[in-house]
Amino acid sequence: MRLRNSKGRFYSAANRDLMGVVIRVRQWMIAGQKIATAEELLAELDRVAARHPRLSRRAECVRAALVDNLMDSIISIPTEVLA
Repeated sequence: MRLRNSKGRFYSAANRDLMGVVIRVRQWMIAGQKIATAEELLAELDRVAARHPRLSRRAECVRAALVDNLMDSIISIPTEVLA
């Protein structure tokens, strides 16, 4: 995958790896695929964070967003209960 920024320059290998996972996470959030797919994405985030330690904070942000979306899809509270 050859991603380019707005100025036409290629991203570094570390950023490309993380952005590849981010794209798949976004697709998962939109499509609402299986929970097993989310587990695979979490494992991929672990591998990217281990391979590129300087991006660990960004990987944790992506992980938090994925887990929040996963929890929202698993646990849905009816609005009548909240009122």
